[in-house]
Amino acid sequence: MSSSILRQIKDIQVQAERLLNNASPEDYQDFARYSKEIKTFLMENVDEEMILKFVREIPEPDASFGSKSGNSWFFNLSFVNESRKSTDKQQLRNIRDKYASIEFLCKNYFQ
Repeated sequence: MSSSILRQIKDIQVQAERLLNNASPEDYQDFARYSKEIKTFLMENVDEEMILKFVREIPEPDASFGSKSGNSWFFNLSFVNESRKSTDKQQLRNIRDKYASIEFLCKNYFQ
């Protein structure tokens, strides 16, 4: 189990890095679901408070995470889309960094 969860924590970081470079809205949604599954597993199977602190700090992507910014012509303006992309990328960096900290702490916990 320990090597499996460590592999998944590493994998979610790699996926976040890929999303930072280029991704479809579906890729973002898949990432959000995967992140939620990993968080749930960690919350249920880890009792080390320092690790749980980082797990609780991982943001839950909002409903528009990775999506296009609406259907009207106004929301399709490049400025609005760029602003949305910037917000999503910042959230991805935050999630990736939290998982990196968790990975470091879990290496000792699961050994």
